[in-house]
Parts: sequence; structure tokens; C-alpha cells
Amino acid sequence: MSTWTSVSPAPAVLRAGATLDLIAAGGRRPVRLPEIAAALGIARSSAANVCAALAEIGLIKEVDRGFVLGHKLVELSGYYLAAFDPIQRFNDYCRMHEEVHSYTLHLATLEGVNSMNVARSYGTDSVAVAPRVGQHLPANCTAIGKIMLAQFDDDEVRRRVEAAAPLQAMTTHSRTDVDEVLADIRATRDRGYAVNDEETYLGVYGVAVAVPDLAPGEGPYGVSCSTLKASMGPSQVDEMLQLLRNVASATAG
Repeated sequence: MSTWTSVSPAPAVLRAGATLDLIAAGGRRPVRLPEIAAALGIARSSAANVCAALAEIGLIKEVDRGFVLGHKLVELSGYYLAAFDPIQRFNDYCRMHEEVHSYTLHLATLEGVNSMNVARSYGTDSVAVAPRVGQHLPANCTAIGKIMLAQFDDDEVRRRVEAAAPLQAMTTHSRTDVDEVLADIRATRDRGYAVNDEETYLGVYGVAVAVPDLAPGEGPYGVSCSTLKASMGPSQVDEMLQLLRNVASATAG
């Protein structure tokens, strides 16, 4: 949470932020002006002014009488990611070490009770449903989310989980009961790594470890990899965990 607060936030800035969120949620579908005006509860002329300003600086662009995100966001996201040392170290390690290329690896951080993927390294054993960079997923459904929650004590985990209730389920294996989630986080903490047994995608098994010894203000971060459960060998979990621990250690610096 920011230490900066405003007694009177600038409405135009808040509307611009809400417009970007709305257009981002539209994906590849151009979001039209009437939809933006209705969602923000403002006149169409006001929505047009907001969109014109965002388009002028490249944050959105007009396509088929609607708006999609602009290329300027790619530039800004590049600056954002480059400013975080763990992301740079993760990318450098994955690029330079051949053993990493057997799996698709993810680096994520925690926002409330959601994990957000901030980097990814593609592998030959790529799982087609692997989340994209920037995607948020409920931490209770992911190994990487659970290992990051496990870095907090039980009181903080309960506070976050209860504040987000009712929790989202992604499959029939997802845990959404607060006490069950807390028990899972305790088991994760005791085990030293997290498990995702078809809780995000059916047929997919994943493990995650925490990035240790981060500097104050960094993290929490976790690294994870997944594979198809049906194709797992008897020693594959140990292999995945050793790989993740090496990556996590390098990411910590």
C-alpha cells in the first residue's frame, strides 16, 4: 500500500485508470465508447475526452470504432520489470542454464490473496494452459500463491483469506473453505514447498518454492513449474524441486 494519500483524488486520473482496466478486461475485443461511459457512470463526451488523452500518449489505440491497449504500455511494462532485480536475475539464470529448459517456469509475486506472474521461461515440457505474464490467479488455487502465503504467519494469512472471501475455485479440486486453505498453507510451510494437484487446471500438477532472503521491500516471490499429471515419472517431483530451488537461489541474488 502506498504511503501517499490524497484528500481529493483527481477524477480524471481515476477515470483514466478505470478506463485502462476496462479495456484490458476486453482483451482483443475493442471496447466502444458507450460501454466505457456506462461502466464509469459518466457522459459519453467525458469518456471521449479520457480516451482521446490516453490515445494521444499511446496507452490505448482506436480500432474498429472501439479501443484496445496501446503499445506504450509494453514500453512502460519493460521499464517496470527491469527495475526489479529478482525479475532480472530470474530471466538471466533461465537464459544461461540449459537444465532450466526442460520445464516452463514462472516467477510471481503476491497481491493480497492473488498471485501475479511477473516472468516466465518457456521449456520443452510446456503446459499449454500456463498463465501469461501479468495474469492474476487466486493464490488458494496455485502452488506459487500458496508458497508465498506461507511466508506470512497464520494471523496474516487468515486476514488476507477472510478479506477475499468467498474464495474463487478454478476446478473441483480447489480449496475455498477458509479453514481448509489455512491448513493447506500450514502444511506447505512445514513441507517447505507447495503443491498444486489439479487445483488450477484439471490434469496439471505443479510445485513451487519461495525465493529466499530477499532485500527489505522485495517480494514475496515464488517460482513454480507444472507438468501433465498423467505423464509424471516417480522421481519427477524431486527433479522439479531441485530445479526450482536452484532458480530461486539465483533469483534471490
